[in-house]
Amino acid sequence: MEKGFTLLEVIVVLAIISIFAGIVGTVIGTSVLSTEIEASEESMNVLRDALLAYYADTDEFPAATGNAEIDLADLVTDPGATGWDGPYISSGFENSDFARDAWKRPLAYAYTSGATSCSIASNGPDGISGNSDDMPMTIDATAVYRRKTERVRQELEVVKVAAQAYATNNGFYPGGIGDLFTGGYLSDESYRRDEWLTAYQVESNQFISCGPDMAPGGGDDIYPY
Repeated sequence: MEKGFTLLEVIVVLAIISIFAGIVGTVIGTSVLSTEIEASEESMNVLRDALLAYYADTDEFPAATGNAEIDLADLVTDPGATGWDGPYISSGFENSDFARDAWKRPLAYAYTSGATSCSIASNGPDGISGNSDDMPMTIDATAVYRRKTERVRQELEVVKVAAQAYATNNGFYPGGIGDLFTGGYLSDESYRRDEWLTAYQVESNQFISCGPDMAPGGGDDIYPY
């Protein structure tokens, strides 16, 4: 005679099945969460590179109005910024993909005009700002500005040598960068203007760059070595 399952045995089996189902569910949930976090990090890294490229061309980040989807669209559509040479993201913003995290929530974007850094952030899986799962990122363009400054100083060294030769041959210092081209002391047009497309200026018998503000006398003026 076959022996059936007792009620206790059935309860034990159901308990075991429940435990395994919970473990599998937890593993799957953790895997999905990990994938979503990685996807958000990847999108934010794409934005970081695009924002740095935007800054390298325009010497500023997109203006922050409190709506990241509108602000970050400047990476795709020219907002009229001087030097803009985008688009800086290959895919468009039809679905605001790059302005949202993996949970389809808009990223937070912050920038103060004139600063050399901006920030983007996802509120993370829980969607609530200020919790431990937040995903903030600061984009610092200091190195970009430093590289531009270094290139300008290297150009000013070439201009300085040409200006000294001009002064030796003519008995007076050139009045402007055009004199060096007219006299044949410079021929490469790239030495006519700085990284901000402003002509090198004469100050106290030396050529200088007016820097990002494109006006002489500012604290950002750049001098040769």
